[in-house]
Amino acid sequence: MDDKFPLRVAVDQAWTVHLATHTDIDAADPRRCSLERYLSGRWEAGESDPEELTCYGLSYLARGESWMANFTQTLNRLVSRSARPDWTLAAVASLFAAGITTSIRYAFG
Repeated sequence: MDDKFPLRVAVDQAWTVHLATHTDIDAADPRRCSLERYLSGRWEAGESDPEELTCYGLSYLARGESWMANFTQTLNRLVSRSARPDWTLAAVASLFAAGITTSIRYAFG
């Protein structure tokens, strides 16, 4: 039997639930790699129960959503304060609308 079977089960379960509740996310999204790295760290720290690891994975994925919500609120607040947003805000807003900030956040976050 695979030594990391509980880890694989937890990653698959957390990712399946995340995809089922977020229909706009592709199955090959880079967040899955981040999830695997995070849960692998928990596994190496001694967590071996698949259900607990799955819960940790779901909370990890939800943490990313709160970051995006905070980012959206901050961006909207900055744009609304300015009568004419400068090119930086316009560029960030465009990148955000294109979904690029999600990739940047998970690449460097």
